[in-house]
Amino acid sequence: MNSKILLLNKHKGTTSNNQLQKLKKALGQSKAGFSGTLDPLASGVLPIFFDNSTKLIQFIPEESKIYRVKAILGITTNTLDICGEIKSIKNYKSHQQITNKSIEEAINSCIGEFKYKLPKFSAIKIDGKKSYQLARSNKNFEPKERISSIKSIEIIDISKLSFEIIVKCSPGTYIRSLVDSIGETLTLGATVTKLDRIQSGPFYKKNSYSLSRILDYNFKYYDLNKLFKTFKISERSIKKLISLRNYKKVNIADIFNDSVSGNDLKNSVVRDNLNQFLLRTSDEHIIFVSNSYDEGLRYLYSKIKII
Repeated sequence: MNSKILLLNKHKGTTSNNQLQKLKKALGQSKAGFSGTLDPLASGVLPIFFDNSTKLIQFIPEESKIYRVKAILGITTNTLDICGEIKSIKNYKSHQQITNKSIEEAINSCIGEFKYKLPKFSAIKIDGKKSYQLARSNKNFEPKERISSIKSIEIIDISKLSFEIIVKCSPGTYIRSLVDSIGETLTLGATVTKLDRIQSGPFYKKNSYSLSRILDYNFKYYDLNKLFKTFKISERSIKKLISLRNYKKVNIADIFNDSVSGNDLKNSVVRDNLNQFLLRTSDEHIIFVSNSYDEGLRYLYSKIKII
């Protein structure tokens, strides 16, 4: 069973799906998916899930994402990045009130709750169609609004023509919209010229591999044990779980009470309030388990999903 995760360091100038299809072909995989689409302009960590590990995507902890972004001032485009058609160009010299300090203030004003309209050129669906498809067809539509959390912004560089920052934000944040908002605050406009994802939840760019390295088979798959605590169990125990009629209410503690690993499992579930974990056999059969507790943190039941 090829339930594996690979961290790709996507290079700029291509779509996330293009990179995915190349990996599937090179590694002989028929089923694969990714978590957190990166724009064609963007580079950085892109988690790739193969085979049945795609079922784990929905359970990956929704943690912060970190981006390093560079933007140019005085230019706006229809895509909010340098790949789009230019909408406006403003002369920096005609905005004498704009200083490094005012740029810094505009950047820092975005920290906290950030309310914005989604880019028209995005994969968000509107009435069943992707927003960028409507935009390319020159359809008239109003983008949806979204509220994101900008947890921190580190300013790397500010000049008269550009700025570079590192942004820590909630999942689903559009950095292009953040840069556009900074440009609006300055009444000058701004657009993204470079975007690199350093972190995506529990996945880091420093642990990712370029496509060329992967094609040379110079890589390692991501260790699932870093995501979820894993208990090794027997094939017999797996079969016992699979044979159950109701996967939504299972008493895991009772089922494995008669084994050494079962005692460890019971302690983790009942005593340590372990919310979710994996059950795994030597033959790589995997079951995902999520637990429910009452207000007093007493164990109620588990929900299982066969991976």
